[in-house]
Order: sequence, then structure tokens, then C-alpha cells
Amino acid sequence: MDTTNLPDLVALLRGFTLTVRTGLWLATHAVFGKEQDEAARLSIDAIDLRIPILARLPEGTRFLGLSMAVIIDGLDMICHQKDGSDCVLVYNLDLLIARLHRPERIEFWHYLYRGFPHRSRGLLLIMPRQAIYLLPTDDLLDDWGRDKRLVF
Repeated sequence: MDTTNLPDLVALLRGFTLTVRTGLWLATHAVFGKEQDEAARLSIDAIDLRIPILARLPEGTRFLGLSMAVIIDGLDMICHQKDGSDCVLVYNLDLLIARLHRPERIEFWHYLYRGFPHRSRGLLLIMPRQAIYLLPTDDLLDDWGRDKRLVF
């Protein structure tokens, strides 16, 4: 599996050479809980994906009704925000996709690989590398790696 280093991936996501400016960082357990610090070190913003999703819920909602579409809408909202840096570290994605059934998770990763073309912000998605059951299939990880959009 081809991979790149983190600063190079961030530079690629901040530039405009990619049609789809989405990268995947498979991080060690030590990074989690320190996402804001990591983003600051990389000179990018960090957003807990749960926040924009919860912000869109109508007043008094008791259940989220989490689905692939809800997660994608949250990510798309982040892509279109005008304030902040041109690249954002998105964390807690693992907590949300853990609620998806395996077929929907597979479809979700395929969408992220090809979706969000021509957005104004790049997305650096952080996932725990040990959460193998939540990650893209090996074939799709190979595609992310070949595109230099994967850090392991």
C-alpha cells in the first residue's frame, strides 16, 4: 500500500491540483484526543464532525437518525464553510460510521473517495488505524494510497 507523509498530504489537500481534495490519515491511538493540537501543528483547522451534524437537528429532536446521507451532509457542510483554513482535519468520523451497517460503510468510503469534487476546502479525515472493521476495503485503501491521499 502506497502512502505519503502528513505534511505532503496536507499540502496536496490545500492545493488545487486534485479534483477531490479528501485525504485519509490512519493514526495511532496516541493522536486521538489531541486532534486540535495536531491541526494547529499542521496550520489547518480541526472540526469534530458531530458538531455540524447536531447543529442541523431541529429543536427538541430526540434521535439523530444517523445514516450515510447525514454524515455526508455534515462533511459537505464543512467543505462549504467560508471561514477558516482551506483544509480541515475532521475527527470523530469513526464514532459516526460505526453506526452504519457494513454495506453502507463500504458505499460511504467509495463515495468519499470520489465525492466532493471542486470544494473550496480540503478534508483530512482521521481514523484510528486499528479500527480495521471501520476502514475502507484493502482495494480502496490501495487507490487512496496510489493517489497520495493516504497517510499510515
